[in-house]
Amino acid sequence: MTGGQTLVLARLFDFVTRQLHLIGHRNGLYPVQWTLLRYLDEMPADHRTASAMARYHQFSTGAVTRSVRALIQKGLVAKQKGLGHHRSEMLTLTDAGKALLADDPLLILARALADVDAAEASALTAVLPRILAAIQHEAHGGDEEGLSAFPALQP
Repeated sequence: MTGGQTLVLARLFDFVTRQLHLIGHRNGLYPVQWTLLRYLDEMPADHRTASAMARYHQFSTGAVTRSVRALIQKGLVAKQKGLGHHRSEMLTLTDAGKALLADDPLLILARALADVDAAEASALTAVLPRILAAIQHEAHGGDEEGLSAFPALQP
């Protein structure tokens, strides 16, 4: 692939990600709040803490704490006493949070991907994790924990 082709592809990726961010402002939530709802829905119970979410998504703890507080106020997330450390609070989705995920804006992307044929899907499944790892490596000093910590992202 030529340098010009890679730049065009990079711009397409940029445009897709910006569109995903825009549709993330749905049902009174911000994209980061959708991300945290998905996290709580997908991760095992022992990973459902604000600090674990911050590490996984490479967000600041303060930003996650504010987002969690907003989700609790909206009745979408609840706190429980943690199993281990005395200050640890486990987070769970409420029934309202689980129901809201049925209208997750990411489902728009999932429906678009459903139209991709098997060969294209296989190629995307092979290449996207490598792209993500390369970006994380360069932008975050080699921390690729996000991909390895989330089995659903494994090819």
